[in-house]
Amino acid sequence: MYVNVCKRVNTRIFGGDVGSFKNPFPGTVIDSTITDRDVYEFYLISTAAKQGMSTPTRYTVIHDSIGESPD
Repeated sequence: MYVNVCKRVNTRIFGGDVGSFKNPFPGTVIDSTITDRDVYEFYLISTAAKQGMSTPTRYTVIHDSIGESPD
């Protein structure tokens, strides 16, 4: 399996209720709605931000020879 990791992402992900801007919990995975439908990709919030907003990391699976499911 080959995975491309991109840390320079302009996407911001917010957690909490509508209207309240909070950082999502570390370990949050987003694999629908904002991802490209034709590409096997997902976003991961890997760490908690101590100051400001946390920045997700985008993972794009380039080649999957082992047949691993997204779950």
